[in-house]
Amino acid sequence: MSQLQTDPPVGGTLSTIRALAPNLAPSERRVADICIARPKEFAWWSAADVAEHASTSTATVIRACQNLGFKGFQHLRMLLLRDLGATESRVQDASHTKDSIGLMQAVFGEVAADLGGALTPLDRDAFDQAVEAIADADRVLVVGNGVSGPSASAVAVRFILNGRTAEAPTDAVM
Repeated sequence: MSQLQTDPPVGGTLSTIRALAPNLAPSERRVADICIARPKEFAWWSAADVAEHASTSTATVIRACQNLGFKGFQHLRMLLLRDLGATESRVQDASHTKDSIGLMQAVFGEVAADLGGALTPLDRDAFDQAVEAIADADRVLVVGNGVSGPSASAVAVRFILNGRTAEAPTDAVM
């Protein structure tokens, strides 16, 4: 997997890992799962410590970090420490908040940082190509299965409301 085009935004490292982890091999996925579940410990552990907790080798830990788009294990650790420092300051700010509006702003700030990190692994060139293909299409077929079905229907409705021909069949066999 290629390296990330840019570092995730502050607070977005774990979102990036969550977005890319399903593409990893099982042993590498265990490394990502440990990072997501225990980011504070992961940031201070050595590669050998992570390998022990993930029941894998140090080489797999390093390879997992690279396959997640980071330059290596140390790069991931640095970004986790950066994010943890930012989180601590937001938590302190929120804990000093006496009113519900301040608390709501702190929660929304955390969600915004998490969503920003989810876009980091996006291949911008592939996205641009997809936008061009949809823009040039006469019709758009939107497919969703299971719990994604309603989302597919909502996307098709958005296309239709914007003057595009689109459909989202609700039957998977169709």
